[in-house]
Amino acid sequence: MRSEIRSLTGLRGLAALWVMVGHYIGDGPSSQTMRDIVEHMYLAVDLFMVLSGFVLARSSDADFQVPFSLRRAWHFLLRRLARVYPVYLLSSAVCGLLIATGIGVWGDPEISWPMVLTNLAMAQSWGGPYDAFNAVTWSISIEWAANLLFAVFAFPFLRASLGVCRLAALATIAGLLVYAALNSGRAAPDDPPVFGALTWYSYPGAMVRCLSEFMLGMACWRMLRDDRSILWLGGDLALIPILLAMAAMTLSQSTDILFMLLGCCLMLGFAQERSHVAALFAAPLPRFLGLISYSLYLWHIPLLRLIPPLERWADHAVPVQPWLLAHLVLMLLVIGVSALSYRWIERPAQKLVMGWFEWGK
Repeated sequence: MRSEIRSLTGLRGLAALWVMVGHYIGDGPSSQTMRDIVEHMYLAVDLFMVLSGFVLARSSDADFQVPFSLRRAWHFLLRRLARVYPVYLLSSAVCGLLIATGIGVWGDPEISWPMVLTNLAMAQSWGGPYDAFNAVTWSISIEWAANLLFAVFAFPFLRASLGVCRLAALATIAGLLVYAALNSGRAAPDDPPVFGALTWYSYPGAMVRCLSEFMLGMACWRMLRDDRSILWLGGDLALIPILLAMAAMTLSQSTDILFMLLGCCLMLGFAQERSHVAALFAAPLPRFLGLISYSLYLWHIPLLRLIPPLERWADHAVPVQPWLLAHLVLMLLVIGVSALSYRWIERPAQKLVMGWFEWGK
């Protein structure tokens, strides 16, 4: 198992925080610029998918080289299931209970047996209407599909020549652009089409979006491993302009795809861990958020229903901005719950599965 890249852990943590802030206070900031940045939190999902492809390719590279082993591929899927399923299942069950009791969560879908079965299998975003107990798990469903296809993706991106990997990456980008041109994203039903917007949350757009980004993440690892021509991305002179450009792109939907591609460059730079910018993202607070980011991503939706009682409390607690205080308290609470979830659910499940592997040797 390769050592952790702390700057990438920090990047994932700040991305998860961006999602939570966007869902909680998206309409709150009085500044239009701040509102645009907060409402573009959906781009964090694109960073998640690229990061996932990169990190899994890096950690599992040797398992998918020649000769290919079905046993190693099976162990890869078991490790992934141990990583994602326990918190996914528990948070989905909590959301289902809130829906069934009439309290409700984000979207409040109507419960049906097909919905229950597809959510249990993490297959709710693989086709047909989008129905999930926990709204954000549409992306977890597609990441699980990417995990199931990882052995297939490994052929062009990990096992073939570097030239084939580059061609596969270019073909992936071209396919994403063609799909965007044919199905321009819409932020809302009445908005005009916006080429380049990555606002695809349901099948098939969500599948195209996330699988493409996952494969690009795998390609990034391969290029970092074998292509020294990209080493210049590891310096501050490259990373600072990239970060500034990405920040500017959160003000316009038409640059979403370019934002994601620059995110690939940012990741390639951070992974080298030799810049002051990467060191900032590897600091204790971003890294802590990164460690709990998966739980943070899943638990912030069911805990949304705590906003009304917190707002009533804040009305009596402070004379000014009670709405803001309620949301800040809730975000701190979510971070606390996520830390406990990471400590008592995520880590024990992974240790249990790794223990099975050791016992079976």
